Amino acid sequence: SSAAQAHSRKSGARKLSKYEQWAVYWFIVNGLTHYFLEGTFLYVTFTETVEKSDSVLAVVWKEYGKADSRWVRYDAGIVSLELLTVIFCGTLCFYLINAIHTRSKARHYWQTVLCVCELYGGWMTFAPEWVDGSPNLDTSTFLFKWVYLVRTPLLLVRADPAHGISM
Repeated sequence: SSAAQAHSRKSGARKLSKYEQWAVYWFIVNGLTHYFLEGTFLYVTFTETVEKSDSVLAVVWKEYGKADSRWVRYDAGIVSLELLTVIFCGTLCFYLINAIHTRSKARHYWQTVLCVCELYGGWMTFAPEWVDGSPNLDTSTFLFKWVYLVRTPLLLVRADPAHGISM
């Protein structure tokens, strides 16, 4: 039995649909990514630059910086977006896990808000670069272009048809 179903049984909540189980798993992964992966970027950035750091926390960002150099030096636009995503989006992911389990009617509204925030964050991360001719992006390899830079947020806007939200 899945962890989502086990939690559901322990809390006395109803059985989750396959879609809801998938959504819970996605919000766990997404929330942990915001808090721990992007949170480490903020920590390193506020204590020194990724480029100058010898911390193990900076290793991932040094690698990612090979594709987008804004991540290894201080870039106010990137830091501002990461503050928003770590604090607001990370927290919202964990709120949504609870909202799914408790059948909160507000869940669909906040799920849509999160999806819009994820799209906005992706757009505001890369659109200014594209407009400026991508001076900080290296798209010369498959890994850098398609794995590191081209990220399609998984939209969870599709909800139960009874709620009138679907894609």
